[in-house]
Amino acid sequence: MVMRMENEKLNNTNKNSNISSEVYTVAEIQKLLNISKNVAYDLIKEKSFPVIKIKSTFRIPKKAFHEWLDKIGTK
Repeated sequence: MVMRMENEKLNNTNKNSNISSEVYTVAEIQKLLNISKNVAYDLIKEKSFPVIKIKSTFRIPKKAFHEWLDKIGTK
């Protein structure tokens, strides 16, 4: 539930632009989970959730990320 509220905060920030993003950056994942950059990249390497690599940058689909988050929250 807390993560959903954080997601809404990030979405409200995106409303100021004309384009609504369907993906998170590594920095956004880091902020959402309150983890270090290294831990965020470790999660990406573990392939816990789908990750899109564009050249040297990573993007994480929001829907898949939240499905993963909900799944681990119920264990």
